[in-house]
Amino acid sequence: MIRMGHLPTHRVDYAAVAQRGRWLSHPVLGDPSFDAFQRHPGNPICRGVVGLEWPVNGFLFADPASRHWYLYVGHYPRGYASGPDKSPSVCTVFRSTDAGASWEPLGPIFPPEPFYFRGDELPVRSAPDVSVVYADGRYHMAYDWSLQSATWDNIRSHRSGIGYAWSDRPEGPFQRHPEPILRNDWVARQPILGKYDRLYATTLIRRAEDWLLLTIMDSGPHYAWGLVGMIADRPEGPYRDLTPLFHVEGDGYQPPLTEYFPAFVHDDWIYAPSTSVARNRNFQMIQRAPLADAMRPE
Repeated sequence: MIRMGHLPTHRVDYAAVAQRGRWLSHPVLGDPSFDAFQRHPGNPICRGVVGLEWPVNGFLFADPASRHWYLYVGHYPRGYASGPDKSPSVCTVFRSTDAGASWEPLGPIFPPEPFYFRGDELPVRSAPDVSVVYADGRYHMAYDWSLQSATWDNIRSHRSGIGYAWSDRPEGPFQRHPEPILRNDWVARQPILGKYDRLYATTLIRRAEDWLLLTIMDSGPHYAWGLVGMIADRPEGPYRDLTPLFHVEGDGYQPPLTEYFPAFVHDDWIYAPSTSVARNRNFQMIQRAPLADAMRPE
């Protein structure tokens, strides 16, 4: 970073945080990283396998009852491939009894038997991304799902959506509610803000007076993502007051190519991290609000 004809008179460490303003900053091309994290010597916790090469979207859960840590990992075929000739996406759980120093794989979170939502002729085939919260003596989960007939060509339909499950133990097995929280067909018929037509990757949160869902909304060929909120009196629903919170149509700063998941609560604030889904994925952002005001876009 030397300008032609101007030699520096002293050494400059451009890796120092103080020099961050001298680097390119762009929501698609990315930013330099100045974090102080160090990789744990026990990594990787999980590796992909043939057919499920991409383990992504891990949800870290510190169990307040056992004090153990749990990691729920969504496993996808390479390239998020979907179809009858591809492996179904699944979620497995890992447990650490020593605050992350070591991890034990515990297997899938759902029983192996086929599961049918009430009235469906085809079973749920994939259920990769989950979030878990402990409340009222139970472990409550929100999860993605798609039916056996789902492909990327028809997923914006009744064939995919968000579901609810519960367990008495954080490692499961989790029991799925017979009705889904939502199906994407009603979103596809009336797209949110005229273009967001699929909801997926949900964080379930217990608030003092209700249950909150924070869910990614996807616009397909418009190539924009955002976050939507919903509330209910019970974790299984019905959910109401669907409210777009972050989106490029809003008045605040919002890069179009950022995908949210998962959110988390700390000291009565809710945090919504997001990461770029552009070719260069090293742009991250975090937004927060008081937990009580999480349904207020401003």
